[in-house]
Amino acid sequence: MIACLLLIVAADLTVEVSSTEVLIGEPILCTVAIEGSHAALSEEALEPGRSWMILEPPTIRRNSEGDEVLTWSVIALEPDTGPLPVPVLLQDGVLLSLTRPGVEVVGALDEGEDEPRPFRGFLVPESVALTASSELWMFALVGCALIAFALWFMSRWRKPQALSEPSLTARLASLGGPIDGDDPGVVHFHAELTRILRAAYSDDQAGWSDEEWIEHADLSVAQREELKGLFAACAAVKYGGARPTRFAIEETLALARELVSKVEEVAA
Repeated sequence: MIACLLLIVAADLTVEVSSTEVLIGEPILCTVAIEGSHAALSEEALEPGRSWMILEPPTIRRNSEGDEVLTWSVIALEPDTGPLPVPVLLQDGVLLSLTRPGVEVVGALDEGEDEPRPFRGFLVPESVALTASSELWMFALVGCALIAFALWFMSRWRKPQALSEPSLTARLASLGGPIDGDDPGVVHFHAELTRILRAAYSDDQAGWSDEEWIEHADLSVAQREELKGLFAACAAVKYGGARPTRFAIEETLALARELVSKVEEVAA
């Protein structure tokens, strides 16, 4: 029912890229100029697919003219990448459509070549190896270097995920103090609150909406009623374009802290 409020789609916004032709592993900076303010990122994660990797996650900043600018950066892991991954962007509860530019990803070329060579793999037949020229060895070295570069970036990006998960109290503390309703991060703030609360009550159904999860989760009657009120307040901000006062946000955060504290006391 709440999701129906987001069916209005605004005019297309163009995604500007730092380059429309790049090598595998070369960073691409993506920028979207947003007129006005109150733009916010959806709580849905930016899905890069198998051909792309996110270097810098999407961030919204305000420029000197008072407009907002959305930026993020990616790298391609293979030549045939498909569409450039873009985040889901909202403005005052309206879904903004982002026009994806075409980006050509090319492999390493030798002098005089105008097309990337097909991938040859690591195993070379003995008869071919005996007659291989210095150009073929150079191509193999460049290919290995590019693959190593991509793997290094992937390990660097995934390494923080291997660390132990912070406690729920620590995740709440990382949100900082209450923010103003007009802050661009107010949607992310309330989305993170609902994720923390669902995790506190052992959420094992990430595909369910908040309403579906509350109805099916193993909760007491009191817990279900408390969470319904909190999730309704967060949903009004995430999907309905509501902009609560600083005091209302402070009350929501205080109630969330109280519920998380109860859960952690029982677990201890």
